Amino acid sequence: MSNETVETNDGSFDEAQFEMFLKLTTLQKGFVTMKMQGMNDIDSYICAGGSAVTEGDQRKSANQLSTNINVRQLWTSLEKTRWEAEIMTREQMGAELTQLSQTTLGDVLDIETEEREMMDMETGEVETVFGQSKWSLKPFDEMSKAGLAAISELSVGKDGGYKIKMHSQLAARKQLAELMGHNKPQQLEILQPKSLDDFYNGDA
Repeated sequence: MSNETVETNDGSFDEAQFEMFLKLTTLQKGFVTMKMQGMNDIDSYICAGGSAVTEGDQRKSANQLSTNINVRQLWTSLEKTRWEAEIMTREQMGAELTQLSQTTLGDVLDIETEEREMMDMETGEVETVFGQSKWSLKPFDEMSKAGLAAISELSVGKDGGYKIKMHSQLAARKQLAELMGHNKPQQLEILQPKSLDDFYNGDA
């Protein structure tokens, strides 16, 4: 893991974030760079070149760096960018639910049905007779993304065979309908009952 700070934008920042980054001190740049690589505050401070020796001083200095207004402003912006990237959009959710609702066992299993030809002794005609079907799990690298996502549970039984459970197509379609607003409650107009006098007077 490198402890070199970034002086050119390698795509880790957007334009505004990179401008904020360039305004930081060398120590602050190193601190942010190490945090971006997953280090905690104290380790980030040490790897960035912090001079404090004792654990207490290192903790104090790391806290000063993390609460610095310029560092905090940049880190808040980076966290927001990462959070937005991790949030699934409505369109993405709809696309995944659509794929799940259309995925079948055939997308994750190779199914083979035994076929045999038999002659009818009375007519002499040859007929194809289908035997039992056998299935095997497709290699993961041959499955589609939707097929992999459709697997809810996969385990190995005592006999060494696979036990597979798929996500419900019906549940996926229900969620998709709710996402698209098809299940919104409908407003019904309730008519007030009319009296016989209103009916005969033409007000019904």
